[in-house]
Amino acid sequence: MTAMMAAAAGGSSISNVIRGRLRSSGIRLFDGFGPWRWKMATGFDALRLVCTGQEQHLRTYLEWIDSIGGNGIRTFGNWAVTGLDYRHIQNYYSFLQRLCQITFEHSMRMELCAICDYIPPTLGEEQQFIDQVSAVCAQFEHVCVTFGNEPYQNMMNPERIQPPFIDMPMSRGMCNPNDPFSLPYLPSAGFTSYQTIRSDDWMRKVGKDGLEIHQGFDGFGGTHDATINTEAMGAAETYQPGRRSNRPEEFFMAGVAAAMFTSGMTAHGDSHTMQWCNIPGPIEAECARQCFRGVDAVPIDAPIWNYTRYGPAAPPWPMPCEPDPIDGDGDQVRMHAKVGTHEAVTINYRYLLEGHDAWKPKGINGWTTVKQDGPMVLSAR
Repeated sequence: MTAMMAAAAGGSSISNVIRGRLRSSGIRLFDGFGPWRWKMATGFDALRLVCTGQEQHLRTYLEWIDSIGGNGIRTFGNWAVTGLDYRHIQNYYSFLQRLCQITFEHSMRMELCAICDYIPPTLGEEQQFIDQVSAVCAQFEHVCVTFGNEPYQNMMNPERIQPPFIDMPMSRGMCNPNDPFSLPYLPSAGFTSYQTIRSDDWMRKVGKDGLEIHQGFDGFGGTHDATINTEAMGAAETYQPGRRSNRPEEFFMAGVAAAMFTSGMTAHGDSHTMQWCNIPGPIEAECARQCFRGVDAVPIDAPIWNYTRYGPAAPPWPMPCEPDPIDGDGDQVRMHAKVGTHEAVTINYRYLLEGHDAWKPKGINGWTTVKQDGPMVLSAR
């Protein structure tokens, strides 16, 4: 089905057009047109909705994702929370095919996390299930498959899964962000998905971790593929330390940081709203919208520009603006920049701290400020 036919069938915004399969090139994802921005939203329950005849509920949620600037949905192939278990569903693979059809009609790319909650429980069964769902999903150019959601606690070792010989982007799944010895799974199945620890500075880790996973760190050689943060801090109506944030400004910073270093990120939501494909309340919705706005605010080629920052052992590339009024250049300065030949983008993660909301960047090293959007600065020379 062509993108034009899809728009006619289900109707989504003209801005979301499926232009062929995604492919990994360097740290970025590309479609048939060029560099592609990942702006998916959590929607774990989408397949169960199709299986139980609740297609309109799903379509309403997909329309909401489109309305806030998103272009895809991240869903589960199994989920014990809602009783989704392929072993107990007659015509399961027909329902999966239908889900692929519906998301295509809405011009929404789809990431299917095949295995969750040890459904199925053994390596052989998991291999067979991944082979089968991949064969179905490969019929559609807009779908990618992740072997498992949080494999470290939901499936057998994903490194022992043989990727199906199918032309479709795949990921082995996310390593444990809370375990300092947990490394990304290799060899790459096409691209690498990752999580970040939900600390107070989670916004900074969303993007920069993707660069480190790609190029390597502390003896780890790197994946050398496209890296995508598919489950960062979740948005909610109330602030829950270490679990949920209700601060749209943080999600804007996270989106900016993700697009500076990678191709974007997934906007993650609360337990019974976005995860269940329910349209969230106004604060959670604004957090997701700001996440996507941050991704779109960054120049498309920023991930391949030179990385720099302030502080000890800073990279050799000069910063495009100074941290004034923040004094010093040590660990208290939290600014990252990606610097191209004539353009640069900078993010000041301390912008929200008391006394820094009035931060006005001063161009240095031949750079001048073109635009400031809160903590983000676009520079030129």
